[in-house]
Amino acid sequence: MNEGSIRPFPRIITDHLVLRRFEERDLKQLLAYRNDPQVERWQGWGTYDEDRGHELIAALTKAEFGVPGEDKSSQVAFELRSSRELVGDAMLQLRAEDPSIAKIGYTIAPEFQRRGLAREGVKALLQYAVPSLSLRSVEAFAVEDNVASISLLESLGFEETSRIAADERRFVLHIVAPG
Repeated sequence: MNEGSIRPFPRIITDHLVLRRFEERDLKQLLAYRNDPQVERWQGWGTYDEDRGHELIAALTKAEFGVPGEDKSSQVAFELRSSRELVGDAMLQLRAEDPSIAKIGYTIAPEFQRRGLAREGVKALLQYAVPSLSLRSVEAFAVEDNVASISLLESLGFEETSRIAADERRFVLHIVAPG
């Protein structure tokens, strides 16, 4: 992929979600789920105060989608269509040394979990990102105890490839090129 193929992230509408860029109005809901102990235990990003939340949203509103690099992850907001509430997000990060390989992560607010929203959002993001960014492989990592996340990955065709640590598993979705 070259710099000329980078494009802004479009609004993607699914049955229940709108995938979009973050907006300043997302701050309250972002802070609520990022600071929830049920969410943070899987993510490990620490506490988000209002200043850190504003900084994150400001950076995300300016970020281009699909720029390779460890410090260049693309974050996509998951908005519930029926209420316009932020219910979660997903991160896609392209490897600097090989931008056809990406890493994906996702978060859903606890009150919206177990409704299929994470699967719906991640699937829509992959359906857009794989052809748009010419991805050939997508990695995801899940803590052993996070059964819901492991189930989601497996339902989307990810296969466990290794154990990173005693309690962390690596999954990969291999993309088969059409033809």
